[in-house]
Amino acid sequence: MLYWSVVTLIGSGLGVWVYIAANAATVSALTGDISLTFGTIAQAFVITAAAFFGLSIWGYTTKTNLQPIGSFLIMAVIGIVAISLINVFFVESSGLPWLIQFAILGLMAGIVAWQTQGLKLMYADIAGDQRSMAVMTYYGALNLYIAFVNMFQVILMMLGNRE
Repeated sequence: MLYWSVVTLIGSGLGVWVYIAANAATVSALTGDISLTFGTIAQAFVITAAAFFGLSIWGYTTKTNLQPIGSFLIMAVIGIVAISLINVFFVESSGLPWLIQFAILGLMAGIVAWQTQGLKLMYADIAGDQRSMAVMTYYGALNLYIAFVNMFQVILMMLGNRE
């Protein structure tokens, strides 16, 4: 139930982008004014889906153990959130939001590969336990969905027309 609640809330939040495109509205964001079209949304989705596919395949097939970098990635995301808040309320730098977006995109790329490999390893550990596998399916789907949505939103903001 929690899974579907979170997914519904995230989907509702994505509806804002569709509203902007449908009404040809311009929204003020940290990186400038953004106006979107449905073509921009489709382009951002295709780019995100292709990147997500490639990162998931790499995370699933790589022989390199990505598990040690997981803590670093999560701490880096927390650091980026802190830097973003400092920039919004105190510094108000004009170039920092772009750097933050690129950092978020890079971190989400690492998180997708790391989580994919982690799910593969967990499925191998709990093979045969149907209840645990069902729980891990929802857990993994939610984590990867959140990473996908974050990547999509960053790419969408980068592709949006800016004044």
